[in-house]
Amino acid sequence: MPVDSNDSAGDAGTESSAPGSSMMRAIVGGRYGLPSALELREVAIPALDPDRVLVRVEAASLNMFDWHMITGTPYMARMMAGITKPKRPIPGADMAGVVVQVGENVPGFAVDDEVFGDIGFGA
Repeated sequence: MPVDSNDSAGDAGTESSAPGSSMMRAIVGGRYGLPSALELREVAIPALDPDRVLVRVEAASLNMFDWHMITGTPYMARMMAGITKPKRPIPGADMAGVVVQVGENVPGFAVDDEVFGDIGFGA
């Protein structure tokens, strides 16, 4: 999910600078390992599912769940996360941000709503 391009912490996690870009920057782990195995990459902004909202992430955190999904340990975690590599390579369960798009089947949210929560993967 895209993050604020005015992030004062530098380039980490910021949106692509091209206006109207379909790309965003994300921390990605394409293999199991320590957090040092994570990389900042340009990835496609996810397509909006009719049952979801798209959020510009302004803050995200990693917790113990993410640690297990990044390291693939204990090995039982790989039953859910992927046997040889993570099925969902973008970590981050907890996030806060601003709604930028609302799926047609989603009641109660509007563009520019400030939101927070645990999304499971990909914050």
